[in-house]
Amino acid sequence: MDVVSERSRSNTLEGIFLAAIDARNQATGTVIPDQGYLIDAPNFTTESFRRLVDRATAEGVTLEQAARPGVFTATRAGSPHVYTVTRASCSCTAGQLGQPSKHRAAVVLFLAIKRPRGP
Repeated sequence: MDVVSERSRSNTLEGIFLAAIDARNQATGTVIPDQGYLIDAPNFTTESFRRLVDRATAEGVTLEQAARPGVFTATRAGSPHVYTVTRASCSCTAGQLGQPSKHRAAVVLFLAIKRPRGP
């Protein structure tokens, strides 16, 4: 997405669409148009999802599938912490406070990309 001021963004079709999905975010999850995918990211706003995915990428967060389906461990080089993450929860501090986390954003994105797009 191009960098556009909030005022001009709100006048574009994309801005209207993003405002609409942000408005329904907390109740039903956010559907985020990204790289041709529609990503259902519950309890994220469009901006927080993109920011946290960027942060996870920049900080080198890695995911590993755990033994149970849908459960991952998240680690980062140079950090002793290992977090248990699902699409809906994360054991990190942000996750324990009920806030979106970079680890959960990474899992949501991974699961969305892993799943093929519909016709």
